[in-house]
Formats: sequence, C-alpha cells, structure tokens
Amino acid sequence: MSQRPATTPLDKHVRVNGLRLHYLDYGNANGQPMLLLHGYGSECHTFDTFASHLAGEYHILSLDFRGFGESQWSRDGYGHQLMAADVEGFIKALGLKRVVLMGQSLGGLVAMAYLLQPRPEVEALVIVDIGPDVDPVGYNNFRAYLAALPDRFASFEEAVAAGVAGRPDRPEALVRRQLQHNLRQADGGWTWKFDPRLRGLHATEDWPKLPDLWPALQGLACPCLVVRGQRSEYLSASVAEKMQRVTPRCRLVTLPTGHSVHTEAPEALALAVRQFLKDAP
Repeated sequence: MSQRPATTPLDKHVRVNGLRLHYLDYGNANGQPMLLLHGYGSECHTFDTFASHLAGEYHILSLDFRGFGESQWSRDGYGHQLMAADVEGFIKALGLKRVVLMGQSLGGLVAMAYLLQPRPEVEALVIVDIGPDVDPVGYNNFRAYLAALPDRFASFEEAVAAGVAGRPDRPEALVRRQLQHNLRQADGGWTWKFDPRLRGLHATEDWPKLPDLWPALQGLACPCLVVRGQRSEYLSASVAEKMQRVTPRCRLVTLPTGHSVHTEAPEALALAVRQFLKDAP
C-alpha cells in the first residue's frame, strides 16, 4: 500500500498528576476524539503516518507517556497503573467525550488498565498487538534488546546503523524517522529521550507487575477491535482469540506484519480502524 506524507501535528503540553505531559494534536478539533497511546521505548510521533490517514475524520491526539518523548520524567515511578492515571487526568484536563482509545503494545496495556474501572467517556477501544497475557518470547527478546542498547551514540548516523542492524526487518527510512523523535543531542553525541530508569526497570525485571487485565475486557461496555500482527512475538494467536471470545462486541483482525503494526502497515491499520468504527453499534 502507498505511504502518504505524515500530517504535521501541533506540539502541546498539559499538566497531569504533577507532570508536564507532551502530546500531538493533528487538528480537526470538531471531530470525535481519538487518543493514541504508544509502545515502550517509543513516543507519540510513532503514529504520524497512521494519523495522516484518519486526521480528516477524527480529532487525533497522541500522548507521550510520563518519562517518554518530550514528557517530563517522573520521580514517583512508572508502571501501567500510574500511566493509566495519567490517561485519566489527560482526558479530564482536555474535557474529552466519546473517545476512541487506541493503544499499541505498552499503550494497549495501559488502555486496558485504564478500563479496569467503568469509563463512560470511552466509546470504542482499539488494542494493537498486545494482550493481558504477553508472550514470553517477545518479552524476553525485548529485555535482551534493552540490555544491549547503547546509552549514547557518537553520531545520528551511528544510531541509524545500530537501529537497522538490530531490526533488519524495518526499512532504513522508517528507522531514521523514528530515531529523529526518540533521540536528543547531548555532550557532542546522541542519547535517548526516555528516562534511563525506564530502561533499567525492564532490563532488571523491576518493572511493576502487570495487573490482571482480563476483567477489563470481560466487562467492557464499548465495542473493541483487537489487531494482531501475523508475525507478532508479543500477542499469540491463542491469546488474541481468547480476547475475542471473552470481550463483548469484539472484532479480531490479523495483518501481515510484526509487532509494530502501526508503522509497518499504517494504511491497512487505518482501514481496519475506520471499518470497525463504521460498523460498531
């Protein structure tokens, strides 16, 4: 499928739970809100190309979690429930109603944690390549990737080369675009924007334990779309099928990608989301 140029969003900030959180606003303020939640080690620009396919139909907002991207680092710690509280505060601060909530990877876990309580402001949920039970293959591979990740690069091109070597399945242009927003210049080189403590938490298994998220799906009051990458190491086919069985009004779509569905096939994902929202009762 064709890749259209990414829509240029506006950078905005809001104070939530004592933290200055950064988010992107893709315009169309009169449209139905669609809040996008990114994965671990990523940031809000990861949805730029996906958002370009739907920005004319929805008011798309993409949030940097605490400690990631341009959002403030947290002294109070990290974890799914703290981030879910940030989502709650963000939605309240902006006065959002009838929200389409979409999360990929970590963002999907946070979305489910947020929905452990009734959330009448959420009209539809989209979960991208993650589930209440994370496949240990993907998780262990991710921990190994974090452990081997350099803290600093001498140049941006060195970072691109390392990114391509680490993920040969991703085109160089995609790696380059992602690193442009995930790195910052420091001390004559380049380093990661996200809080180093986040990397350490996952690498040492000190990341806060994942809560039981199945009740969030079993009691979900709104329609749900689960999107799985066919080559996913994080969401197994059996867990995805269970999610469809136990979740009321749930649709399961599998796309021919790996874990990063929104960057590998942004147009196909946008088509799936558009059709889901059109058909949702």
